[in-house]
Amino acid sequence: MAWQDELDSAYAQYKDRGKFTYDPQTDAGYKQYEQAYLKMGRQAMKDTVGQASALTGGYGNSYAATAGAQQYMNFAGQAAQAIPQFQNMAMQQYQMEGDRLVNQYNMAASGRDFDYRKERDAVADSQWQQQFDYQKSRDAVSDQHWQREFDATYDRWKQEFLYQQGRDKVSDQHWQKEYDATYDRWAKEFARQQQRDAVSDSQWQQSFGYQQTRDAASDAQWQKTFDYQQSRDAVSDSHWQQTFDYQKQQDAADRAYKYAALNKSSGDEEVVTDPYKGAKYADYLHEYIERADTVGVQDAIDMLNWWVTEKRITKEDAQEIRKTYANSSLDARYGSKDNRRRNVDSRTGLPWGY
Repeated sequence: MAWQDELDSAYAQYKDRGKFTYDPQTDAGYKQYEQAYLKMGRQAMKDTVGQASALTGGYGNSYAATAGAQQYMNFAGQAAQAIPQFQNMAMQQYQMEGDRLVNQYNMAASGRDFDYRKERDAVADSQWQQQFDYQKSRDAVSDQHWQREFDATYDRWKQEFLYQQGRDKVSDQHWQKEYDATYDRWAKEFARQQQRDAVSDSQWQQSFGYQQTRDAASDAQWQKTFDYQQSRDAVSDSHWQQTFDYQKQQDAADRAYKYAALNKSSGDEEVVTDPYKGAKYADYLHEYIERADTVGVQDAIDMLNWWVTEKRITKEDAQEIRKTYANSSLDARYGSKDNRRRNVDSRTGLPWGY
């Protein structure tokens, strides 16, 4: 069978087979399945009727008939439930048949295309051979033309080369004459430059000796200046140390005065016994008193609570600060108004109590 006939046959079968339909009554597989279940249904019905009749002495009754019919219908229903499964199987078989026809068509098309390409390749090979033979003859003619042109070009080049050799010889003679004249001028200029260099070297040596003398003098002057600055730095360091010790004494006196006022404000009981250990506590007490006297006690209490939350002071410190403020007046804490103006905090530059 030719490829085209096989193509036409596969195409016609695929086209004429129609859409998929399913009728369980024409499906031999399903019919066999159904008959088997109906047979089992009839046997179950017979057994059920027999068992029900035995209860009434072997006589038939309506219950036995109904029970038997129910058993038969159950098996018939089970057979009907298998219809979708057999329908899917029929659909798969339908699709497989379609795929087979498509594959058959594709294989026939591939065979036809292969034979066509084979035929075309034979034609192409014949055409290529003809073209090759023609090109071979043309290349032979071209080679003859090239050889003639090459021979003519070589003759012209040889004549030009011999002429250029003569011209190069003349040019070499001219260059030699120019080189000799140039070298003579350079030799005279070089001798003159040697004389000038000798004079320059003598002048440089004199300048270098003088500069050495000046450098020695500068070094001696620098050493004297350095030694003097060292002595001045020692004096400045001593002045700074004296000023630092004096300021340290002043700060200690200010702190002692401040804690004396705090202890005085609380009566006989001392609030802070060690000015150095209680410095942080006194700072917070001073700020609390300032805020209570200027803004209000409640605002000062809120500030105390915030310090405790931030862990800047302890709860005991906060209670002691409130107790100290409650048991003393402004004059008792800081003295009279005139004293407050005279007693200035050395750290802030502000009068105590303001």
